[in-house]
Amino acid sequence: MPYTNNILKLKLNADTKNLSFLRRSLFEFLSYNKFDEQKIMEVQLVVDELCTNLIKYSYQSDTTKVFEVSVEIIDKTIKIQIIDEGKPFDLTKYKSPNISEHIKNPHKGGLGIPFIKLFSNKIKYLPHPNDPHKNLTEILI
Repeated sequence: MPYTNNILKLKLNADTKNLSFLRRSLFEFLSYNKFDEQKIMEVQLVVDELCTNLIKYSYQSDTTKVFEVSVEIIDKTIKIQIIDEGKPFDLTKYKSPNISEHIKNPHKGGLGIPFIKLFSNKIKYLPHPNDPHKNLTEILI
């Protein structure tokens, strides 16, 4: 059990095979903390999208790289932090595609960040305060 009552902490290799473990861990942790299925699915989607993008684009699928995920319950707010050493990418500055255009001309990808923004109350991206070689993404749901 990689969590206490209100904090889940994981350190994972940058391998998409680890995403199913991450989703299961989130489900277990959030269920334990009495969140409903809808909220759990939203958190899983947000974390899965963030970590998939990190693995594929920032780390370029280099499975020797690692990243950290922590999820903390503060009252009924879910605080997610992802710490990585990859190529910096500030998703708060990402310009979302026009959804109607995307539907007319469908292609794979491009909707993950809009979903992250849809389910998040607050998103912060900054260099890690204790290590300038690391990035910190913080999301409140």
